[in-house]
Amino acid sequence: MVVWTLLTQLCLLSSVLVLTRGLGLHGYGVLAFALAIQSYLVLLGGVGTKPVVLREGVARLGDLDRILTSHVIITATASGLLGLSTLFVVGFAVVSNPERVLLALLAIGNIAVCLNIAPLFDVHHLQSKSAAITLTAEFAAMTAILGLYWTGHLDLSATGGVYAAKWVMATAGHYLVYHCSVRRLRFTVAGETVHRMLQSGWPLMLSAVVATVPSGTGVLFLRLWKGTTEAAVFGVANQAAYAYLLFAVAGGRVLQTHMVGPHGLREDSVIRFAFWIVGFLGSLLLGALGAGCGVIFFLLEPSYHAAVVPMIIVLGGAFVKAAGIILSIYLVVWQRERIILIANACAALIYVCGCWFSIPRFAYNGAAFMTVLASFVGTGVIVLAIRARLNGKTLAPEEFRKYLP
Repeated sequence: MVVWTLLTQLCLLSSVLVLTRGLGLHGYGVLAFALAIQSYLVLLGGVGTKPVVLREGVARLGDLDRILTSHVIITATASGLLGLSTLFVVGFAVVSNPERVLLALLAIGNIAVCLNIAPLFDVHHLQSKSAAITLTAEFAAMTAILGLYWTGHLDLSATGGVYAAKWVMATAGHYLVYHCSVRRLRFTVAGETVHRMLQSGWPLMLSAVVATVPSGTGVLFLRLWKGTTEAAVFGVANQAAYAYLLFAVAGGRVLQTHMVGPHGLREDSVIRFAFWIVGFLGSLLLGALGAGCGVIFFLLEPSYHAAVVPMIIVLGGAFVKAAGIILSIYLVVWQRERIILIANACAALIYVCGCWFSIPRFAYNGAAFMTVLASFVGTGVIVLAIRARLNGKTLAPEEFRKYLP
């Protein structure tokens, strides 16, 4: 899984290198702005069902057909309505035609992202197979972007089309591979399952939206207050943090399937989990710092060299945030999703309030520093909630059941 994820990131890095050169500083700033908006669309359209699918699937293997169908119903409805609303707003927005087309294509492609069933691969411990499907789609997108650049047709509209096609290809690949090699897809409508997943999902959706504020809103604020150049620089720095979180979450997907099991809070298991989290995330951080600096100084144009300082800062925040994301699975198991919402809301409030003072004075460095502060606040609340729930004790397997809903 790590190998496939690494190759996926190399493909994405190649695409970013071509896009920064082909679109220019202004064009890449517009693209970073559009992708920041799409990051919110995918959270709202997914209605927080991804971790719920994992929880329900592990606990109720016999109900996978109902869980799958409920996921499709919820995400298709929410993302479809959201896509139509976005198209309506974009049609009246005061932006250039290429940016309008870019936003419209990202909104349409976002429906495919929301419908993705990667969590079902996690249920069966087939994360590597899911990662291979994602790699295939990312490689195809990289090839398309390179082809557009070499033929002189790379612009914002074409880039939006490539991104939308990539997401459709990845989602279709997940459905096809799951149906042919894991288990046959059978759609079974169950209103009770839909209701249960929605009940757990909407707090997770809101918490995910506010959790994205410290990482996604910086580009929006910088473009509104400082312009596309500042947004482009911060967008490059944010790309390193995005890659780091992708690897961290990929590793967390393996760990979380064990954390939600009956031995998840045994003393020896907790110790191993703690060493794994610190060791894995720390090693990943060192690798990200080295790779990020190398890319910025040796592969990007000099106009992007200013992204080094904010990149180092946001990577520190990503380390803290990744730990909180992995640990939050305990709160999902206990159906304490609202605690995650509170934690992320506190982080978002700190970030937004801080940006009002830091961005006008320190530009992208101010936005990056507030990311770190917000990550400490959000992860701190999650850790305190877990400790309060367990009352400072680790559990034997037979004691674990009383903490389950």
